Amino acid sequence: MNQAALPRLIYYFHGCHCGFSGWSVTVKTDCGMSPVIYMITGPIGEQAYEESLYIASLLTGEMS
Repeated sequence: MNQAALPRLIYYFHGCHCGFSGWSVTVKTDCGMSPVIYMITGPIGEQAYEESLYIASLLTGEMS
């Protein structure tokens, strides 16, 4: 993922845009300056799985 896409990714994980709370995106690298890793974290459980599918549909443009 390039940095230009990062705002769109983070936008849809914010509760006021997806309707869910508890989701976050962390961007990190290691001490060797490897390419960045995007880590998405959220709640645990079946409902969280459904939330993740909905957020994914927002990111891919499948929802109107």
